[in-house]
Amino acid sequence: MFYPHPSKAAPGGCVVAFFGVFPFGFGLLLAWGLWKGFQIPVEERPENWVSGIVQLGGFSLLCVLLGSAMIYFGLRLAMRADMTEPYSDSKPKMRF
Repeated sequence: MFYPHPSKAAPGGCVVAFFGVFPFGFGLLLAWGLWKGFQIPVEERPENWVSGIVQLGGFSLLCVLLGSAMIYFGLRLAMRADMTEPYSDSKPKMRF
């Protein structure tokens, strides 16, 4: 059976925390690229190797911090949400 809208309320912080997983995962992927960049032997490194390493490291740190902050604050919002009467039609379905 198809329902046009959700029948039960959900805390909005869960959505924020869910979207925080994506930059966190991307930051980990960049960190893996950084690790692989350090594995290149010194003789085979290109001229702009240092700038590439700095960019990978900086963006990795930025993405991991952004994702961690989104997950942290999203879960804080989810724990503080008023979830009384989850099936009520008079209250919003997404609660912060």
